[in-house]
Amino acid sequence: ITPTSLTIANTVSTSDKVGSYYNNYTGKTNTTDNVAVSGTLTGSSRFKASNYTIKYHTKYDVEQTPLDIIVLGYKEFGNASSTNPTDYSFTTGAGQLKNSETISPTSLTLTNTVSTADNVGSYYNNYSGETDTTHNAAVSGTLTGASGFDAANYVITYHTKYDVTKAPLDITIIGTKQYGEVSSTNISDYAATANTAQLKNSNTVNFDGLTLTNSVSTTDNVGSYYNNYTGETDTTDNVAVTGGISGGAGFDANNYNIAYHTKYDVTKAPLDITITGTKIYGDASSTSPSDYTFTAGTSQLKNGEDITPTSLTLTNSVGTGANVGSYYNNYPDKTDTPENVSASGTLTGTGSFKDSNYTITYHTKYAVTPAPLTITIDDKTGIYGSIIPPLTDKY
Repeated sequence: ITPTSLTIANTVSTSDKVGSYYNNYTGKTNTTDNVAVSGTLTGSSRFKASNYTIKYHTKYDVEQTPLDIIVLGYKEFGNASSTNPTDYSFTTGAGQLKNSETISPTSLTLTNTVSTADNVGSYYNNYSGETDTTHNAAVSGTLTGASGFDAANYVITYHTKYDVTKAPLDITIIGTKQYGEVSSTNISDYAATANTAQLKNSNTVNFDGLTLTNSVSTTDNVGSYYNNYTGETDTTDNVAVTGGISGGAGFDANNYNIAYHTKYDVTKAPLDITITGTKIYGDASSTSPSDYTFTAGTSQLKNGEDITPTSLTLTNSVGTGANVGSYYNNYPDKTDTPENVSASGTLTGTGSFKDSNYTITYHTKYAVTPAPLTITIDDKTGIYGSIIPPLTDKY
């Protein structure tokens, strides 16, 4: 026979489910949708259809369609793995779902053996191009869907990838120095703390290996210098941190997205200024800075700076009747006297000097020296052997 001459009618549609569809098939009941054959059958070797009573028995099989489902999930290092389908994305193979059907993966059961201790990376199960990992996510259960979806119509294969991402770890580093000093880059000179709530699996950190750079110079003014510090704007000069962090209890820096937050404080340098002055007993006391000597503490002035004390205001309570002696105010090893000299106002200077960079302490000593006193005895005359007349004098 040469069946190409026949006409085939097939009412099995794209939405008909997997199974067999019959028409006049021995031992089977005809199905509503099936294959029917009509037309005149031809053949060779003198075949004539009119010589036969021809009956057609049809069976039409709808086979399962392959359906690949890619299942993606992730978690931060140290967190428990989710087994809730809503925490994953499910993507079907291109064009594999038929008849505009959709899937509802919430009906599935997921198991996930990726633990809190598993390092940052990807964990695979039947994932294209990758080797299965010991720990991974697996899918079971009956997949449901909509728009006529029936899992029985598909050969479903799940391909899972589960990513462990880096956990955040904030490390705060705080240091300090006095104005004019060289900034340290030794981590032992800083207070370094990790946000312990962010450390996973009882991990601990060790800061000894950290490398610091510090661009805060000897001339940077008193204040705070920031780099990625919460609530503050980065300053041009600051402390930066590069690698070298280590730890214990399984700590691996690769499992964390480490953010360093640095604050470096420049505090005021001490500056002791000794003010000495003098006057003669009975004279009025001066309050002009030019009449005093101002001496800064040894090596206390920084960066080649010097002071210009003429900007200060002096008060002097040493009166004209104050006796000869020294009058003190906050002078080393001396008791303050009721009458003394005090200084106030903003001290100025030369170079990069700013009084705000110093904690300035004034120590005053005011000396009252004896006033000169000339006594003149009036000239007198007398006769030899007579009584000497009374002497008179004048000042």
